[in-house]
Amino acid sequence: MPATKGPASTLAWMFVGGLFIGFGTRLGGGCTSGHGIFGMSNLELPSIVTAVSFMAGGIVTTQLVYRVVFA
Repeated sequence: MPATKGPASTLAWMFVGGLFIGFGTRLGGGCTSGHGIFGMSNLELPSIVTAVSFMAGGIVTTQLVYRVVFA
């Protein structure tokens, strides 16, 4: 795992991550936990699609950050 530049860099990445989580929450119509736990347990299609999209978005973002930003 690549080392960050320092505390300011870590704080900046945490802030950007928080913005993405907030955007995803608003776009998905609820929080990731709500969709993942309650919606999927009720087999609600919108919640299943949303939870899978959150996971796919997280995987893609992680790959981009590690391969492009920290390359």
